[in-house]
Amino acid sequence: MARIARRPPDQTGSLRAFLELTAGLVNAGAAVLFSADRPAPREREGIYSRQALAWSADLKAELRACAAEAMARNTSGVTRLARFPQAAAIAAPLGDAEEAKGCLCVVVLIADQAVEPFLAIVQLLGAYLSLWAASRGESASAGRPDLAERLAGIMARVAALDDRRQAEFTLVNELKTALGCDTVLLATAGRQRRLRLAAVSDLTAVDDRAEYAAAARGVFDECALQRKVLCWPRKWIPESISSPICGRLTGILNAASGVCLPLVDAAQRLQGACMLAWFREPDESVRQSRTLETLAGIVAGTLAALARGPGRRWKAAGRSAGRRRRLTAAVLALALAAAALVPVTYRVKGPCSVTPVVTRVVSAPFDGILQTILREPGTLVSRGEVLARMDGRVIELELGTLAAELQKAGKMRDVQLASGNTAAAQIAVLESRRLEQKIKLMQRRREQLDIVSPIDGVVLTGRLAHVAGSPVRKGQFLFEVSPLKNMRVEVAIDQQDISYVRPGMPVQVTFDAYPRRRWQGVVQNILPRSEIRDGRSVFVGQVTFANDDGRLRPGMRGRAAIATRPRPLAWIYFHRPWYALLGVLAF
Repeated sequence: MARIARRPPDQTGSLRAFLELTAGLVNAGAAVLFSADRPAPREREGIYSRQALAWSADLKAELRACAAEAMARNTSGVTRLARFPQAAAIAAPLGDAEEAKGCLCVVVLIADQAVEPFLAIVQLLGAYLSLWAASRGESASAGRPDLAERLAGIMARVAALDDRRQAEFTLVNELKTALGCDTVLLATAGRQRRLRLAAVSDLTAVDDRAEYAAAARGVFDECALQRKVLCWPRKWIPESISSPICGRLTGILNAASGVCLPLVDAAQRLQGACMLAWFREPDESVRQSRTLETLAGIVAGTLAALARGPGRRWKAAGRSAGRRRRLTAAVLALALAAAALVPVTYRVKGPCSVTPVVTRVVSAPFDGILQTILREPGTLVSRGEVLARMDGRVIELELGTLAAELQKAGKMRDVQLASGNTAAAQIAVLESRRLEQKIKLMQRRREQLDIVSPIDGVVLTGRLAHVAGSPVRKGQFLFEVSPLKNMRVEVAIDQQDISYVRPGMPVQVTFDAYPRRRWQGVVQNILPRSEIRDGRSVFVGQVTFANDDGRLRPGMRGRAAIATRPRPLAWIYFHRPWYALLGVLAF
């Protein structure tokens, strides 16, 4: 295409370069351009390979006959070579205008391949030659490169790209430069020939949520329905349809004029639509209806070639990717189905807390004044260690009073015995015994002034600092002491899972204080009555752990997992929603 762009379009070298490009695009053995002379077409320029000449006794005559038939019917045709049916001659008429009359013929080795992709490309090339012939005079007078030359270059560059998305964005940007547009939007036909916005000039991606995208969909749908050129304003293309929807999109693009072209290929199939917008009035060369129609044909042929070219790169890649996706989806579905039936240990999980196995309560030994609190909750204590001290001053006063009364009772007994009053002496003896017993009681209380721990353990409760100096009653709760050698873990089991848990099942426990350590045990007991904990109805399972290192403390919280019998993976994940649904349907 570079050779065509460097030479004037009416030179033989440009035609030959074009035919070389044509042969390369379809891997043709021969490419010939005929002019519409009378009585028979005349070969204007042609290239032949030795292999193609060997396929026919008179290849030039067969091509001339094929071209004459195509021009007579004014439609493209395909003819198998008589001597070598694996090869076919494809003829595409150039147009009806006097300056564009002619026919492009190529010889392609087809064998069992479909001929439609080759026919689409040859028709595209014929449309290019038709546009070239129609516009070369105007371009020469304007002293600028020919529009057809530039479109041919665009076609060649786009056809050389391997990625369709890249090809679409390259096409709109190249058309913007070639036509002097400010914005070009391209829509391509997908399934059921529905149009989708594929590319916008100067953008690397299309935002379907943008305002211009919504307006473009309406314009493209109307263009596909009408199969005619939509224009706004109508004044510069009289043959077009003045469309308010096209005007709305033109306004969104901040343009003064816009035109939407239906892209229909030679087989009258809708390949897409193209919206061109200018901030000012477009050039005179672009305003002509013939130019726009030929432009639409070339762009439609380019899209058809991208989708149905001989290599079928994108389509084959899409089919291959689709097959891979379907195969991958099938394999994943089978894998998920197999995994759903694999039996896995069902673990019933729930919160847990540490409680002591044995708890000893320390209470006030007698009515009195609590003088001092020596140990706070959480303190480790030994057996016999003083926890608190009672006030002994009242006891000392009481002992002094009792001692005086006992002495008085003894003297009274002696006086009564001396006077011979035996009955009164007996009463005095009994009073002395009563006072002696009361003195022993006071002495016992004096020995119990120090309140001590009955066992080795930790003080659980007993925050009595505010009680110090206040009277307490006998048996009043003061301290709770628990040993740390063994600790019990209570696991909250949700009532929906209680039917799956039995004593003897293994348990794994993790505490918040030691997240990296796991305690292993078994369910020893399940309390028969449910409790309300954290607003949920749960059953309590009990597990006992040895606590030789003293790490477990009462009140510690964590998470427990009880390993029940294996069940299918699908049941583990979906049994609760299923049972919930059954419960709803039951009502």
